[in-house]
Amino acid sequence: MSRSVGKPVLVLSRRTGMPGGPFSGIVLGSLSLSYFDRLFQNVKLGRDGTINLFHADGTRIVRHPVPNPELAPSFADSLNVRRILREGTGSFIGIAQSDGIERLYTFTRVGDTPLHLTVALSTREIEVEWRQKAQVIVAVVLALCVVAVGLALLVRWELRRRNAAEAELAQLSRTDALTGLPNRRAFEEAFGRAFAEASRRGGPVTLLAVDADHFKRYNDRYGHAVGDRVLQGLARALSDAARRPSDLVARVGGEEFAILLPGADAEGAAHVAERVHEAVAGLVVETEGESVGRITVSIGLALGLPRQSGTLADLFGLADAALYEAKATGRNRTCYALMDTVRAAPIAVEV
Repeated sequence: MSRSVGKPVLVLSRRTGMPGGPFSGIVLGSLSLSYFDRLFQNVKLGRDGTINLFHADGTRIVRHPVPNPELAPSFADSLNVRRILREGTGSFIGIAQSDGIERLYTFTRVGDTPLHLTVALSTREIEVEWRQKAQVIVAVVLALCVVAVGLALLVRWELRRRNAAEAELAQLSRTDALTGLPNRRAFEEAFGRAFAEASRRGGPVTLLAVDADHFKRYNDRYGHAVGDRVLQGLARALSDAARRPSDLVARVGGEEFAILLPGADAEGAAHVAERVHEAVAGLVVETEGESVGRITVSIGLALGLPRQSGTLADLFGLADAALYEAKATGRNRTCYALMDTVRAAPIAVEV
């Protein structure tokens, strides 16, 4: 304790002498301990952190931010201080005997002086700060994950919507808007697949070409709206007549329909044609409370064995030729053809 200023000071001394001569005296200097407070005041230590300056004999010279309660106390018996003095430089986690707080100690010797400087931070406060930063990082990561998941779901929904729209467009491109039946494009694709399958495995492919008789009179007399209703009724009747899952009914032109019967023989196809005539005969289409009259169709039946002879175009041409024969011989009947031969064979229906 300085008698002149009344404050604690650090006294420094050095023996002096003339070169090659005897002892000539001692040089003394003092450093106010308040210097260290000013030096360390900008260091953020937390509530329980400390900076200490120890002498090599275990005396604590400076304690910051709270000064020593007594002048130069000795910590020569402290395990933490003994380790600091022994190792000189390094760091470790230890519990202070004075207050029982666990701290992270970082320490070093000051030059070649018998002084050791230590900085001790509370591990609890370090963890609290780390947890706060970790929470912020976790929150940011979770937010990014949520955004990523949201974007993924949005992209997935958009892809599904787009695929559904494309599928719907593809379906519409193969569907007749008026009757809901497959259109000519879909029919030709199915016809090609059935013909190729029959060519590969054997078996017949049977085709019915169906055309509404005197259809133009419905449009001319009652208008196109009634004509559309007639076509819709015909579509239902043909669909009811072709009952197998593999059968395909399509609208291929204005009042022209086609029924594809893969694997059906001539007798089976004739039964389908008979059911078509019966179903069409039962159609009733009215306008302003008045029936438009009896509706009939003409059918051309063609059967081919693709493995033996003929082509897809040949079979299609045979069905058309048989249809024209049915039209020419009185309508409301079915004529059939076996590859190169076309002959009339009216189905027993009321004409």
